[in-house]
Amino acid sequence: FDPLPFGGEGVPITYAFFSRTPEYYPCRHTRDHLDAKATPYRLIDAGHDAPLTHPEQVAALLLQATP
Repeated sequence: FDPLPFGGEGVPITYAFFSRTPEYYPCRHTRDHLDAKATPYRLIDAGHDAPLTHPEQVAALLLQATP
């Protein structure tokens, strides 16, 4: 939850969430905040442990987000 410097203006940002993450996880609050600002994000059909259970989908997202 702590902002980190990311290298300056103009660096693309991609937000991604997993659709099967329980609603009570903090990311629900983040998604609500992005929705209120109409900020787009990607939603992957997987649970919270997607890097372990769906590594191909996570890798594909990372490759698509790379300029």
